[in-house]
Amino acid sequence: MLRPGGSLALIWNRRVAGDPVNRAIEELLRPHLNLVPSHGRGDWRAAFERTTLFGPLEKRRFPYEHTLDADGMADRVGWISFVPTLPAAERERLIAAARGLAAAGPVTMTYRTEVQVCERLG
Repeated sequence: MLRPGGSLALIWNRRVAGDPVNRAIEELLRPHLNLVPSHGRGDWRAAFERTTLFGPLEKRRFPYEHTLDADGMADRVGWISFVPTLPAAERERLIAAARGLAAAGPVTMTYRTEVQVCERLG
C-alpha cells in the first residue's frame, strides 16, 4: 500500500538497440517477442492516464553497462521474463545460443535505465 504523498517508481533496464551484443540477443529473442507484452509499446501508460490516484509521471534515464562471461550471458537471457515459460527444448536452445555470444570471452551489454516516478495523490 502506498500512502498519499508517497512516490511510486517504475524501473526498466532497456537494452540499447545499436549495441552489437544487444542486436544479437534481439535476433535470438525475435521468434518469441510477439508472445509477450512489452514496455516499449507503452500499453502500461493507459493505467496512469485513467486514474486520479497518481500525479504525472516524471521520466529519467541513466546509462548502464553489464559485462558478462558465457555463463552470465546464459543466465541473463534465461531470466528474461518469458524465457522460463518456453518449452524446455526451445528454452535450452535459446540459452545455449546466448552462451555462445560470449564464448570467446566476456562481452558488455549497454543499457539505458529508465525510471518513471510519480506521486500518490490524496
